[in-house]
Amino acid sequence: MPTIAWADLTVPDAEPLRDFYARVTGMTTSAVDMGGYSDFCLHEAGGDPIVCHARGGAIVSGPHKMGQDRYCVIKDRAGAYSALYEKK
Repeated sequence: MPTIAWADLTVPDAEPLRDFYARVTGMTTSAVDMGGYSDFCLHEAGGDPIVCHARGGAIVSGPHKMGQDRYCVIKDRAGAYSALYEKK
């Protein structure tokens, strides 16, 4: 299962970024009522929720093979770069 390295990401347009990370990591999401708007949590299977305010983005590089494993580098809509790694 993917692991995200940050616990909170603040962006101007949360819904598109939330959808992007849910799509590329396979996590489920839930809204967090902030009194007039919602922030979002991403939930890992069997783990604690990871708070995220976010969507959108692009693959910068990959996917690439590293032995049996593979990885890619992504850039989210807010401009943050991260790498996704899948261990086989």
